[in-house]
Amino acid sequence: MQIRISNEDLKALKKIKDPRINRYLSKIENISEDEAIAFMEYLYDKSNEYLKGKNYTDTPESILLEKTADYIYDITK
Repeated sequence: MQIRISNEDLKALKKIKDPRINRYLSKIENISEDEAIAFMEYLYDKSNEYLKGKNYTDTPESILLEKTADYIYDITK
């Protein structure tokens, strides 16, 4: 399976500098469905960590992480 992420989003994901995200990104050209699902779950969890304040306001990072996770969800269901 192949995960297609725009160059802009790919650069933004790499700027987060998370070793686990980078490990998954290195496999996006040829990733198993199980790994893709694990990546999606990790992105959702990480997205929640980037929410800001008591009202859990979205941040650019949380939006990007959730958008990417939503895409992976769509291609793996």
